[in-house]
Amino acid sequence: MIAFYDRLKEKGKNGKVIVCAIIRKLVHIIFGILKAGKKYSPNYKPAFA
Repeated sequence: MIAFYDRLKEKGKNGKVIVCAIIRKLVHIIFGILKAGKKYSPNYKPAFA
């Protein structure tokens, strides 16, 4: 998330915009975990990455 924050900050985004973008990203991650019914793995790397 720090790299995501830094990338948005370099683009000149406002602090509130950055916070909302990070919250949205976390909500998507949480929803995916709940929908899949799997445990969270901080070391997970998607196949397409």
